[in-house]
Amino acid sequence: MKKREHYITKDFLYNYFSCVHKEDVSNPNFYGTDINGRFWNFRFDQTTESSKNKNADFVILGVKGSGKTTFTNGILAQTFNYGMSEDRLFRIGDPAQGMNENKLRHFDIKKSGMVLAKLIKNEFPKNVKFINTSLDEFLYNPINITHKIKEDGTVVIDQNELTLNILLLSIVLESKNKIKDAVGLDASEQALLKNIITELYISQNYECDYILALKEVNFETYNELITLGYDELSNIKDISHVGYEFLKAPTLETVYKNIGIVSKEGGNENIQKISLSLESKIKTILSIGIFSGLDKIDYANASFLHIDFDPIKELDEYVPIFLSLFLKLYRMDKLSQLDLLDKGIDRPYITYVFEEAKNVLSQDSFEDFIAKFINEARSYRIKVGFTTQLISHVPSHIFTQVENKFLLFPGKNKRNMLIDEITTVAKMDDKTIELMHRTPEYGIVLWNEHGSSSFKPAMSDKEIEAYGQAQ
Repeated sequence: MKKREHYITKDFLYNYFSCVHKEDVSNPNFYGTDINGRFWNFRFDQTTESSKNKNADFVILGVKGSGKTTFTNGILAQTFNYGMSEDRLFRIGDPAQGMNENKLRHFDIKKSGMVLAKLIKNEFPKNVKFINTSLDEFLYNPINITHKIKEDGTVVIDQNELTLNILLLSIVLESKNKIKDAVGLDASEQALLKNIITELYISQNYECDYILALKEVNFETYNELITLGYDELSNIKDISHVGYEFLKAPTLETVYKNIGIVSKEGGNENIQKISLSLESKIKTILSIGIFSGLDKIDYANASFLHIDFDPIKELDEYVPIFLSLFLKLYRMDKLSQLDLLDKGIDRPYITYVFEEAKNVLSQDSFEDFIAKFINEARSYRIKVGFTTQLISHVPSHIFTQVENKFLLFPGKNKRNMLIDEITTVAKMDDKTIELMHRTPEYGIVLWNEHGSSSFKPAMSDKEIEAYGQAQ
């Protein structure tokens, strides 16, 4: 990315906050200058006299060479109260406060966010965790659903989470069967699967394995339990320590057996036909291997989780693993946010950033999947951010749900082509179109329902150099 001539220094920033604080948003997520050189700042959940954002979700749209990676890392660093000078980060506020008020789950590809993650880990080693997605490190149980057992013994299941996991299984099928018109689970199959899983939880009529079974698939957890004094021939259901509830869930193999029972019972011909088809599809999913047992990876509740998808980006399993990790992290964050709410503690904002979003948004079922997630996640103070090259990479149903659109403009030779592409897909007012044409090279247009503005983020040459390269 071409170096910008103007950036805001640390001292300038401190001085400038004092004179704009009352007129603009407090504690902004990032800042810069507008096209007239005046100070400009922004907070995703900002409330000013003139506007209030309905939601904090965003999409960053920029063709190759427009500075998409630099801008994404820049605003994430500033959210944690960091800037960069020479070879190190400097503080533009209190990073500890930034870590308390914000959490980040960076679903990365091409190591776009690796530099920033390493820099922050040097400062806060316990707050940053790297997750590797290689196949030998991954197992996910899509039947492990959040549920509560009331005092009267009634079981209440998180239906939204169950719906998302069933959609995940449908997407797994679409990814596995890379043929023309490949299909996932149809509506009747999803309904039957939902009923079977719900009944398993209500009846609690399923077997759990012995702790010994964990030795091969999850040695770390096995070792923890042995250290706690459990015998390897103890049943997993007998574990009394907190934090191991995920081991007591039914598995997809258990569900598969129950579908087989339904298909063999006869009765309603239509139900039998649906169950036979569902049984065959679940068998296909089980053959992949990564969904056939209990969860394997444990995630610390770190402020910054960097998930590297490069090891699997060329594999058929890429999308299923991507979405599985996404669901597991979401479950963890949702439960954490609910716990803080129950205790009356301020909840942080949690940002899920999807790099090169077209890699997952190309799946037919994902539009439904992410739309359901976006609607539900807002109530837990979780926002979603997509980075992609073309507006057409984001399904229209999702694009209209996202409040903030950041449009990055490179040199003039690509500008008209980009504006034509944007205005063909999205209906924009004349003022915003004019602003896109007037925005300086490597400037950014923010477009939301309140209108549009043009700015350059405040970043030093060193930040541009570091954030703009993958390592």
